Amino acid sequence: MSRSIRVALDVPLRVGDVALTFSAGAAPEARRGDAVIVPVGHRLMPGIVLGDDEWRADLKPVLASAGAALIPHAVVDLAEWVATEYLSSVGEALAVATPWDALWARLRIGAASPAAFEPLSRRPVSLTRAAHLLRPSWTALEALAQSAALTTEWLPAKPPDPVRDTPSAISPAADPAGSGRVRVVDGAVADALGGGPRRLLVAGWHRTPGYLAAIRRAQTAGWSVAAIFPSVETALIFADAARLAGIEPIVLHGDLDPSQRLAAWRSAIGAKGAVVVGTRSAVFAPLPDPLLLIVDDEDASGHKEERAPRYLTRGVADARCAAAGVLVVGSTTPTVVSYVEAQRGQMRLVALPSPRPRIGVVDLRRRRDADGPISPPVLDAVRGTIRRRGRAVLVVDRKGYAALQCHDCGAAVLCEVCGVPMRYERDRRRLRCRICGRTGGAPDACARCGGTHFLPVGTGTERAAAAMRRLTVNVWRLDRDTVPPRHEIAAQLEPFRAKGGVLVATPLVLPWLEAIQPDLVAIVAADRWLHRPEYRAAERALVLLRSVGSAVKTPILVETADPTHPAVVAAQSASLRPFYADELALREALGYPPARSLLVLTVRSRTPGAADTLAADLARAAPPGAEVLGPVPRLGPGVRAAAHIVIKAVDRQAARALVFPVLTGRGAPRGTQITADVDPIEL
Repeated sequence: MSRSIRVALDVPLRVGDVALTFSAGAAPEARRGDAVIVPVGHRLMPGIVLGDDEWRADLKPVLASAGAALIPHAVVDLAEWVATEYLSSVGEALAVATPWDALWARLRIGAASPAAFEPLSRRPVSLTRAAHLLRPSWTALEALAQSAALTTEWLPAKPPDPVRDTPSAISPAADPAGSGRVRVVDGAVADALGGGPRRLLVAGWHRTPGYLAAIRRAQTAGWSVAAIFPSVETALIFADAARLAGIEPIVLHGDLDPSQRLAAWRSAIGAKGAVVVGTRSAVFAPLPDPLLLIVDDEDASGHKEERAPRYLTRGVADARCAAAGVLVVGSTTPTVVSYVEAQRGQMRLVALPSPRPRIGVVDLRRRRDADGPISPPVLDAVRGTIRRRGRAVLVVDRKGYAALQCHDCGAAVLCEVCGVPMRYERDRRRLRCRICGRTGGAPDACARCGGTHFLPVGTGTERAAAAMRRLTVNVWRLDRDTVPPRHEIAAQLEPFRAKGGVLVATPLVLPWLEAIQPDLVAIVAADRWLHRPEYRAAERALVLLRSVGSAVKTPILVETADPTHPAVVAAQSASLRPFYADELALREALGYPPARSLLVLTVRSRTPGAADTLAADLARAAPPGAEVLGPVPRLGPGVRAAAHIVIKAVDRQAARALVFPVLTGRGAPRGTQITADVDPIEL
């Protein structure tokens, strides 16, 4: 009986399964991690061998072997785990875990002799070109496979484009209490390397010195290190700090040119004692065990992959360190989930001394110009700063969702089912819950105070910058629209730092606030964070307030119509325990993490009604004990209909088993697409 093998291809689950099965054909000795070329439809696709599978007579053959052990086994193992945990094919997981396209860009297909296939024997060509040339002989592919007529070769590697590493004029500020922080983190890591608790939660400000000490400690013990950050900017800042400390890191992030990323990835293969610094895909860096893994700012959205598999860096890091590693999770303010794990002894809490934010609350309930983009107290403070030729930073949530607030007490209108603020659709004068789909008009009276006057929330960067230009010509904006790809944010900030004036910025500015040391910081329309329609709104607002307050020496002004909001109160308190206790109780009552796991399914179809019907069928088939919210109709790009449901599951495995058949195309109507998001950070 011929041998059959499972091959991981970069195709979605709906194409077939987590991997596709082929007869071994031209690769009879292929082993796990080897590269092969297979036919899929009328394409030639590269893939990675996962292992043997059951024989079937209808299998298509492997057409060519493309090299042994192209991807290390440890990376393949991790990709298989990610595919299972986050509901994707193994090939999709490998595509985000490796510089996939760059890996295959140099591969060329040829023919062993002119008799085999004359056009390919003259000159080896790319996979796409080879598929085109083979199209007339597609029915003879099996014979070509059995005779090993197709050959593969790799073009010489081009030297990678040099990484332009220009030092920034804006450098991190000195840490006067750095030695104490270093000792705390270094001691905890030393215990972990020696057999103590291997999952550490480093909470507080100025974590970089502690991370560097931990890296030196790991290197001395012969361990490899990967330090992962939520953005390219923060990764590069840490890489600069590492170099200044005498550590030469391998930098690995998505903004590198393909040749640079491939070169960096290859240099990490088997590099014992090496240090990789990068963004989320660096969690897959092909470093040998044992491994020290650092995940900084674990709650940031940059740690969530946007395409399948939609993994969380923290989740993959946990899995990777489970057998042979130490995990360090860092944040200014721990997430509720991490705090609970620390309280239960599942993580060791390493608390760093941090300044308590000095917050001045601007109570928007008392303002008369309710439609103005900036409150009078903040405008007065900005005027004073400009007169002194200082620097004022206004932090604005340009993306924020508009909630409806009580004018008297500032409370947002909440969904009765989900417990999160409902989004106010101003054009329709209607409230809608983005999670369960419940709709309605404004209530007659506020549930908190009984007030009857409600106002929508909202100010963006453009509107705020326009208001500031009435005060001074020195106005700068910093958001994703003003920072082109691959642009240095530090360079964007240098004119503001040198000339002064007003900077209107989204939270992109946070990593540089301490270096800029502005004379005034104001959180404009903070209710956009406090009352976002998501269950983590309070937690994320607290992170923002504490991060800004810790970074600057001056008091910060916070505009809010809800000054008694738990996040505002907690940011000014000496202890966060009351906040965590209340937030945990609320989540347990509503069924949010850590009480339950979340799974979001989005159904898209070109047939009107099909998306809603399939979403409703999935909702009815939810496993016992699970709570289902929705289906909620949605508009999707390029589709006529879309809907989503949210599953709150006690049993993650049962929830995944429910949706796996439809994700692989079984049980889903033709023309319907289903995507899954396990552990979403936003709903």
